[in-house]
Amino acid sequence: APLNVSVVRLPFWEDNTCESSVVTLGFLVCCQEAANNYAAKVTDVLNKIQDAVKDIPMAERPLVFQSYNGTSISTMHNGIHEAVYAAGGKTPWDVGYSNGSVSIEEVNLNMNPDYIGLDQYYGFLETWDINDKEGSFKKMVDQLKGTDLKYIQAINQSQPYKDGDVFGFNQGTYMGPASYVTIAYMFNKIYEDNKSITLKFDVDKLFADYLASYHPEFKVDDFVVSGINVQYYNLQQLEAATA
Repeated sequence: APLNVSVVRLPFWEDNTCESSVVTLGFLVCCQEAANNYAAKVTDVLNKIQDAVKDIPMAERPLVFQSYNGTSISTMHNGIHEAVYAAGGKTPWDVGYSNGSVSIEEVNLNMNPDYIGLDQYYGFLETWDINDKEGSFKKMVDQLKGTDLKYIQAINQSQPYKDGDVFGFNQGTYMGPASYVTIAYMFNKIYEDNKSITLKFDVDKLFADYLASYHPEFKVDDFVVSGINVQYYNLQQLEAATA
């Protein structure tokens, strides 16, 4: 303000406003066509999901315990719950829980979620060296192993863990412009056994298109280590890496 510079605050992850923020940004920097094209891709994914689940009451949708560390229920406006809703699921909030810490006994005995999603929070993303994929993947695994409430140990008695219905995401994939790729992945996972749902996304294709469109300096192979796509991975891969 002292410099008479206008400041526009654009929300890029909370309240599902990312696409509208990108459109605003595109208008400000004279790249409106590219921004509109991006918004159309996101809207296409989100609308297809909402159309696919429109006849499923909230009470009958899969319960997804999406958590930072397996022992906490997060508040709204942080990107986690918003991703679950966008993927057609319901959160612990919808079955009577409020934000805050929760014991894993409570999760196992009472909440009994259908799926568990574990998040890795890095703090400021610029401290993560994405140019060294081997080192970056090791850092991801080390954080999983080194957290005081170790992610896997926090949920390894739960039914979703026993059934293999646990998935992990890192912070950069459910916040910001790439979040629609994660939402499509989550939708595929939580509705994979629902015979009435015929929609299934080619997530690898979405991710490849995202890179080609917005980060052409990267290739899909830059995000793969030992056959694991480090943008999304399953429970078996997570266990193997942290053994």
